[in-house]
Amino acid sequence: MDGVDNTVVEFTNATGLGEANKIIVETGGKKFKCKHRTTCGKLIYSGAPLDAPEAAAILPNGNLIVANTAGGNTLVELTPAGKVLDTKVVDKRKTQGIFGLIASGSNDNDTVLFFSDTNGNNVQELKR
Repeated sequence: MDGVDNTVVEFTNATGLGEANKIIVETGGKKFKCKHRTTCGKLIYSGAPLDAPEAAAILPNGNLIVANTAGGNTLVELTPAGKVLDTKVVDKRKTQGIFGLIASGSNDNDTVLFFSDTNGNNVQELKR
């Protein structure tokens, strides 16, 4: 996630990113210069409803939950192809509150999402 440009990017062969300047994200966060063809970036999603995304978690079904921190604390569910499936407000306060996410479960029926809520100084649980 890029909270400045409101983008979500997928990096292939990420274990090989130890080399400096292997991928350069150009201004705006939507284009990439890649040193090797085997490792590069791909824009998954850009723009609203992303609003300063800070954290993410992959669900067992492969979808991505992204936590917005500006303009309200919302979770955005994206497919791997970049389609927005849903948004959910999890904290109505204006100050940033979501800084960590983790998903647990093996399928859609038993998935649980845990997220830190620094506004309430706690960890919350969201079930499907």
